[in-house]
Amino acid sequence: MIKPKTIYYQKPEYICQVNEKSQYFPDNEKFIKEYKKNIADHFRNSGLNIRLGTSIDVGALNNFIRDNYQIFGKDVVNDVSPYDIYRFAKFGNAIILEDDKSKLAGCIFEIGYDTPDRTSYTIRLAINSEIKGKNLGFSLLEYSCLLAMERGSLVKRGLMETDNIASCNILVNKMGWICDGFETYLHCGIDHGFTISLPLTAKGITTNRIDNNKLLNYIKHHKVEKDFLLIDVDDIEKLNRTYKKNEFWVVAVVKKGQISNNDQFFALPVEELNIH
Repeated sequence: MIKPKTIYYQKPEYICQVNEKSQYFPDNEKFIKEYKKNIADHFRNSGLNIRLGTSIDVGALNNFIRDNYQIFGKDVVNDVSPYDIYRFAKFGNAIILEDDKSKLAGCIFEIGYDTPDRTSYTIRLAINSEIKGKNLGFSLLEYSCLLAMERGSLVKRGLMETDNIASCNILVNKMGWICDGFETYLHCGIDHGFTISLPLTAKGITTNRIDNNKLLNYIKHHKVEKDFLLIDVDDIEKLNRTYKKNEFWVVAVVKKGQISNNDQFFALPVEELNIH
């Protein structure tokens, strides 16, 4: 079996938020317990409860996801399968948000794989359109990471489309994922995408988040094409060349209007990322 190339990394502090809290939890158990409570409290303050689903919830989850995926088009909706949802709920974690009347308000699934680093994947995030804009989806993603840590997973992995800049910003800047590979022409509804990963430790999920002021200050005082790269999100050729050389990896998103008129990916030299 081929061992995945990235298990742990640390984005440099000169572009990241400082989170002192993680150092007080050298063992993951205490950290997970505290963080899960904070997330549950956040949902409760929004009038929602969080729980794990079972096979009994498959029908309701299938209908909820299909209803809320209508905005993505017919092909995406048709890709939603009750058989997949059953497997996710039965052998992974089906994370459900409900209002005080037990009506579905959101969901996400966490699935573990028996790879050398106990990889965890997250799939089928859906939030009721009436309650969007409260960071509920972000908190569900965080909760799925904590459940994965409880299962013994060491890393989250995923595939991120280059043309969904809002999603890229949430995953890479707000959550701290790194883009450790690049795929082109996948012929699966995704033309181009990054393979992404997030180390599942207290430090990994709290200290890799981008501080935008630090990021812009670094760009201002350092040399492009030497200390860092800025790549337009639609420059697929340059992204492909960059990852073939394997000298720089994308670690942040710079939204249009901050540096240029285009959304851009910010990449650092691989040796700056403490990969091991």
